[in-house]
Amino acid sequence: MLRKRLNPPRDLFPIDPWRLEINRFDRRLASELVGPGETAFALSNGYLGMRGNHEEDRPIREAGTYLNGFYEHRPIVYGEHAYGFPKAGQTMLNCPDGKIIKLYVDDEPFDLETAELVSFNRRLEMREGTLRREIVFLTPTGKRIRLASCRLVSFHHRHLAAIRYEVVAEDAEADLVISSETINRQPLPVQTSDPRMAEGFVGRVLHPAGRVAEGLRAILSFTTSSSGLAVVQLRKIGRAHV
Repeated sequence: MLRKRLNPPRDLFPIDPWRLEINRFDRRLASELVGPGETAFALSNGYLGMRGNHEEDRPIREAGTYLNGFYEHRPIVYGEHAYGFPKAGQTMLNCPDGKIIKLYVDDEPFDLETAELVSFNRRLEMREGTLRREIVFLTPTGKRIRLASCRLVSFHHRHLAAIRYEVVAEDAEADLVISSETINRQPLPVQTSDPRMAEGFVGRVLHPAGRVAEGLRAILSFTTSSSGLAVVQLRKIGRAHV
């Protein structure tokens, strides 16, 4: 299927040989750029891959956290059956998404789509392998808040991903709440009438297998129904500095 070529304005995406950067959140182009942006700002080390979704989980087209070799069986449907045709295939699964961080300032949630933004910059630093974002916004009561995040997927420890998340109230005191979340998303439904396309999954694919929480550390485990694979997510939250 041919897709329309997207040529974003040069003033929105400055040209740099070692950096993919967007220097403004343009609400007029947000719906058009959200999907390509998630792909362009993705991080991976060949084993663990994370799409470039915003930490607030909005705006979003397709969240994704993937492990190489972590799959579930799916049926293969043919127009006609014949000897030797495989009956099942393997589909890589979207693992539980642990890169979601919600910010509340004086009980008001920060929403990138509706917030009054003073400045916005997001860039994929190819020399250091990080995804950085800096935002300055005004709360409904006029307080100026600076938000900075840095995300990486380690090349030295293939199971490791980390996010540094910093919030500063620049001109007034404010009550800040930072909520780090994990969502076990189901695969998106396959919407096609093409018989050559694989059938999508029906119902839950990853099943919770256990959880342990101790202090600022949590362990979540999930198993597949058919392939018999298991995934364990260890989440460790650093202490806040006020």
